[in-house]
Amino acid sequence: NASDGFKVRSVLSSAAAAKMSTLNPSLAFLRGAPKRAQRGLFQGVKVLTGNTRSFSERKSRRQWKPNVHKMSFWSDALQRKLQLRVTSRALRTIDKYGGIDNYLTKMKPDKLDSELGMRLRGEILAAQAAQAAQAASGVDAAAAGQEAAQ
Repeated sequence: NASDGFKVRSVLSSAAAAKMSTLNPSLAFLRGAPKRAQRGLFQGVKVLTGNTRSFSERKSRRQWKPNVHKMSFWSDALQRKLQLRVTSRALRTIDKYGGIDNYLTKMKPDKLDSELGMRLRGEILAAQAAQAAQAASGVDAAAAGQEAAQ
């Protein structure tokens, strides 16, 4: 009740957010990742909380924060350097996929979990489509040139 002094807010459950992200990949970041993770590639890594236990078994609350690094990556599709904040988990996956372009285009949107990642993904896919169209028109022009020469 609002009269009890509590604010009621509607938050998507993780199942509802996952369903929405499969319908619309641009909504994949609604799963509840922190704002800090939206500005980088954290690959689902979040702040964990728990207790640290002393010798006397006294419990003290603590947090485990993501291992975040500022890294520069060269994008072949965009022909520019991308300076991003990435976690070590995302960095290992980028190496596995063979570069930032492959990581952003081949990673599932719900695993990408970042507004920045989705925006870069769109830019890279558009640039790759433009390069493919340019290459196709170049091949057509070369074929027409060879036919005219004969």
